[in-house]
Amino acid sequence: MRQVFILNCALLALSSVMALVLGVVCLIYAVYMGERPELRDEFPYLVVSALLFMGLASLLAAATWTLRRALRAGRMDAPALAGQAVAVLGVTGLVLFYLVFFAFMWGRAR
Repeated sequence: MRQVFILNCALLALSSVMALVLGVVCLIYAVYMGERPELRDEFPYLVVSALLFMGLASLLAAATWTLRRALRAGRMDAPALAGQAVAVLGVTGLVLFYLVFFAFMWGRAR
C-alpha cells in the first residue's frame, strides 16, 4: 500500500506541474495572440489540455488524501479504494483522450 501512495504522490506532482506549465503557456498565448494569428487556432486545444491536467491533479489529490488516511488507520477502507479507482479512471481517461485526439489530428493533417 505504501508503494501505491508513493506512485500517487509522484503522479500528483507530475500532473500539477504539467497543469501549471500549461497554464503559463495559455497566458503567453493570450498575450501574443494578436501578433501571431496561427496561435488563435491552437489556443482552444491548449486550454482544454490545461483543464484536463487540472482535473487530473484534483482527482489524484483526492485519491492521495484518502489513501493517506487509510495508511494512518492501518487498513484499506471503502473511500481509499474508491479514490484509487477514480485515480485510475482519470489517468486512463486522459491517456485515451490524447490517443484519440492525436489520431484525429494526424488524420486531419493527411
